[in-house]
Amino acid sequence: PPLPPPLVFWNYHQPEGPNATDWVGDGSGDLVALVQACAARGLFVNLRLGPYVCAEWDYGGIPVWVAQQPGVVMRRYNDVWMDLMAAWVTEVVEKMRAASLWAPQGGPIILAQVSGWRQ
Repeated sequence: PPLPPPLVFWNYHQPEGPNATDWVGDGSGDLVALVQACAARGLFVNLRLGPYVCAEWDYGGIPVWVAQQPGVVMRRYNDVWMDLMAAWVTEVVEKMRAASLWAPQGGPIILAQVSGWRQ
């Protein structure tokens, strides 16, 4: 079956900061429901979980608050960026794990892509 690549926009789910994740938003951002809908249709999923997902979206999907962190250099190797990015990626991975959406759990996610483009 086709492999839809859902994009997970960090700035959509954490617009206010790392302690305020909203996994549903206005309803259009319900990532679990989206992946479950793919599974119901027999589709495998390549989950593009960011942190950078596309140039057409503000900051490529990275929240503005990330750029405001002291010492951060976005999309470059530095401790502040790496810690923030790792926390986000871990949160997405755990959210999918809690819903049993990874392939080893019987779910449709067979691939996960960290970042969309190299700078």
